[in-house]
Amino acid sequence: MYSYPTFTGFYHTGQVIIPVGVRSFGITIVSGGATLNNVSYAQGAVQNWQSSDSKVLLGSSVAVGATGVGNRVTVFYGN
Repeated sequence: MYSYPTFTGFYHTGQVIIPVGVRSFGITIVSGGATLNNVSYAQGAVQNWQSSDSKVLLGSSVAVGATGVGNRVTVFYGN
């Protein structure tokens, strides 16, 4: 089963959960800072992952979050 790609993001404070089963994702910390599965990342950090095989899926969810003024994060994921 395939789904439409999802593009989302937030300013200042928010959270996005990349669900189990996706085949690729991209996260960009545009400004400020954010956390990815409770690990802090600074402005400019980029995390990408793409399945090497159609049978390989993301095995656990990825939580992307930030708190505070000046944070901007963009997230893209798809099956």
